[in-house]
Amino acid sequence: MLNAIIVDDEIHALERMKDFVIKSDSLNLLGSYSQAEKCLKELEQGKLPDVVFLDIQMPGVNGLELAQKIQDIDENLDVVFITAYDNYAVDAFELNALDYLLKPISKQRFKKTVQRLKEKQGLVEEKSEKIKVNSFGQLDLSYQEEKLNIKWPTLKSQELFLLLLDHKGNLVAINKLAGKLWPDKTQQKANNILYTTIYSLRKAFREIGFKKIITSKRGYYRLNLDNFDLALLEFETLITKIKSNSAFSSEEIEQLIKVYQGPYLEDVDYEWAYNYKAKLEKEYKDALLKAADNYYKQQKFQKSEQLLKTILELDFLFDPAQKKLIKLLKFQAKEELARMQYNQYRMTLSRDLGIELKISYDDI
Repeated sequence: MLNAIIVDDEIHALERMKDFVIKSDSLNLLGSYSQAEKCLKELEQGKLPDVVFLDIQMPGVNGLELAQKIQDIDENLDVVFITAYDNYAVDAFELNALDYLLKPISKQRFKKTVQRLKEKQGLVEEKSEKIKVNSFGQLDLSYQEEKLNIKWPTLKSQELFLLLLDHKGNLVAINKLAGKLWPDKTQQKANNILYTTIYSLRKAFREIGFKKIITSKRGYYRLNLDNFDLALLEFETLITKIKSNSAFSSEEIEQLIKVYQGPYLEDVDYEWAYNYKAKLEKEYKDALLKAADNYYKQQKFQKSEQLLKTILELDFLFDPAQKKLIKLLKFQAKEELARMQYNQYRMTLSRDLGIELKISYDDI
């Protein structure tokens, strides 16, 4: 039997819902409230149900705000919204709750909601291993080596996930998140949309067995890294080691190339990601350039050449790599290849950027 609470400031509607819950064979009425603040206070003291039937339009703390606060206490609680909104508004709320009930509520519709609750409880096994997230190139989420197809409730819910991922488990202020995602809205409006988006994102992951993917603390949210294995963190660890140590291994370079499958968040276009994307690409190219220099000093010319070509596959106009490759080809007496590389670089630079290459082939 599932424990339920009801929150509705309309006494008549509250009593009708109480009657439905009491007469249900599957629900136990844990409490009913006409004031959101009183409900929240008791929840904070540990009086936790399995499901909350929650009116949206209430004075003071409205239903959407209360739902978010409830989720902050225990994100595994299911919320069923009660609303007098028309069907167009209801469509939006359906994304952010297990179900909704449109006033006046019929017995048949209430029974359908109870059935949804029963079907959900206990059917989804909580996953024990982490989701692997590679945000280089095309976004890829996998679990136990199999691609994980997340049903993003909205495009903004995916962007929110990636914005939290961008902060790598660090706390991010609610106002900052909302401001970046909805810069054209007032702060209060943006925050309210953020609350519902957080709710829908948690729900999407919970339905496939991952709980507590997002945690909160006094006005901040963060991605819970207990559930995620981020390629971004592995990349930064490798970059730090290569930057600070000349004795890095060839295996570490190979792993860096394996992790960096393309520019950061390549398949999406978020303004907040531009600078970080450019920073990561520069770090990657600089790391491979350093490794190529090391191989050159060790007279491992083939490995050095391959790394320089890897850089140029990403950015053909990266001047340091072009000049080092031409110089390396000349050093190995690959004169024809060196001239071809120089001429292709010179022509591409002129065609794409309108810039003439000032250094001559002989001076490289």
